[in-house]
Amino acid sequence: MTAVIELLGYQKTAAGVGSVEFPVGNGATVLDALNFTAERYPSIYLDPERVIFSVNGERSPADSVLQAGDIVRFLPVLGGG
Repeated sequence: MTAVIELLGYQKTAAGVGSVEFPVGNGATVLDALNFTAERYPSIYLDPERVIFSVNGERSPADSVLQAGDIVRFLPVLGGG
């Protein structure tokens, strides 16, 4: 059983892929998915303090448990002023 991690923008460019499958089960969380992606694609800068977690198109906390078929995205926090 897997969830899909969709890579967008610079993440997709740096990784050279648009998505990656992440094995779910045993309570795997969104933060686990981020760590999995960061280890697999070290050229992507993924700081859990600087991304918004999205699961199935909705904002999600880092400790959300993933289910098979979930779509996970890591959205960069943008600032301005």
